[in-house]
Amino acid sequence: MLLAKIFYILLASILVIFLTDATDIFLLRFISLSSSGLVLILSSILITQFDNSVYSIGSDVLNFEFWFCLDGISLFPIFLSSLLIFLCILFIWNDHLFKEYVLNLLLIELFLLIIFVLLNF
Repeated sequence: MLLAKIFYILLASILVIFLTDATDIFLLRFISLSSSGLVLILSSILITQFDNSVYSIGSDVLNFEFWFCLDGISLFPIFLSSLLIFLCILFIWNDHLFKEYVLNLLLIELFLLIIFVLLNF
């Protein structure tokens, strides 16, 4: 369930940042930093609440958790990529191409998390 929230937050923030004017720098900074911070918090909650005994490979349930499920190996890359994207947004805080950089960073984070989570393909 937390994975779905993380993906929805990233997709919504990418869409809002894409539709926001580049001159409204305060709104861009607020949305980008709050969304990446929220993804970082949710990924740290994933690490603390991970239960290794629940995971099963032969599950026949066709839902979100079946296609996007976690194992113990992919937990730490998810947390580390969330932390690095949060820090990268802080490092580009005063750049004149902030909107373009943030869009690229959030898209990279979304694709990285999909790659780390996708087990059934």
